[in-house]
Amino acid sequence: MESRPHNLPLELVLQICQALPLRSIVCVALTSRELYHAQALQKLWRSRLTGLNPKHRLCDCPRLLEARAFKLRSEETDMLYMRTDICNHELLLTLELLDRDLPEHWLCGLCMKLHKRVAQTEDGLTYRSCTLSQSNGLFYRLAPWDYQFQFEDAQQVMKRYIYGAPHGLPFEIIQMDQKWESISDWSPRALGSTEPSPLIWKKSIEVKPEIVFSSGPVLSLWTKQRLFFPSVYIGTLGLRSHDWAREIGQKAETHFAICCHANDTGRHVAALLDQPSRLCRASPELRRCDVCLTEYAFFVYQEYNKDSVEIVLSTWTSLGSCKHSFLPAWLTSSWLTSELTWFGERGSFALPKPFHDNTSEFYDHAAFRRAMVLARSTKRNPPSDMIDRLEPSVSKESDVMLVQTVSDSSDI
Repeated sequence: MESRPHNLPLELVLQICQALPLRSIVCVALTSRELYHAQALQKLWRSRLTGLNPKHRLCDCPRLLEARAFKLRSEETDMLYMRTDICNHELLLTLELLDRDLPEHWLCGLCMKLHKRVAQTEDGLTYRSCTLSQSNGLFYRLAPWDYQFQFEDAQQVMKRYIYGAPHGLPFEIIQMDQKWESISDWSPRALGSTEPSPLIWKKSIEVKPEIVFSSGPVLSLWTKQRLFFPSVYIGTLGLRSHDWAREIGQKAETHFAICCHANDTGRHVAALLDQPSRLCRASPELRRCDVCLTEYAFFVYQEYNKDSVEIVLSTWTSLGSCKHSFLPAWLTSSWLTSELTWFGERGSFALPKPFHDNTSEFYDHAAFRRAMVLARSTKRNPPSDMIDRLEPSVSKESDVMLVQTVSDSSDI
């Protein structure tokens, strides 16, 4: 005898559904056309699932059950309830269940709908972002390199990793490998010459997404950002400026990106350049952002006579599971607009802006800090080969010996 729900008497199905959470009732209703259109069963789920009354979320799914359903720890539950835009948690949980079986759709956490995926494009994108993303979306950004992606991109990458193709998007969608790009600061006219200026310097960046395991799969980004200044550039800069190390530090400040909070790159680089050159094989100091889950290290490689200089910045950022945009690891690393992070104006530690309504209260600061303490305690350290990846490239100049310059002080 088959035990499918639609073969059972409707009265028995209703009694069973009385003990189920709302999302499970929806799954039962979707097992057959008869159960889906049964009015008695629809009264149990349809009005509550589609209703937008915020009080529904409390009576439909108690606080403790929601934490378990979203697989949240107790420290993260308060963050879920401070999201003013999520007025129906059961709807979001239900869509997550359906999303697993609908690879041709993707779940939008902004409008809480399953959007149809679009055809493959030349850029490799297999979905079109929700229109709400233009004004209310969250994105990760390295502004100096014109590199950014939205939360939906990270979410789809993780979905491909967990469920496999055709779900989600491949890793390549958020990878970046920009080879050396030549930049000239001074025009020939400024140098009193009609010939093309040889005073150029170069920059490059490599961004690689990686999966590490903590309490589950976590998306991490490793970046290697590099600036190279040839000897002719350093020599001319020394003639034009009395503090060439500070000038190079300012360029690093402009063209390097650690995260959306740390912005003292120039001071670190200038201090390293002022140190006497010496060969050092020891591992450099790993610094840490005070807000997000980013660790980073600076390297300065230069000749003994301080001619050519190569500066390397390596960052390691944990973005969390990327399952929900309200989880602390992603939230603290993301941008709301080009000038706003979740901690307000760049460099300011005022209370963050709300997600949708600028007049409503957002995250409770104490709850937010508790969640971040949890995120830091469960985050895995950068991989052991992070430092080994930072070997400088072979210089274009001949017979150049590069040595590593590190700081003797830990408070730089």
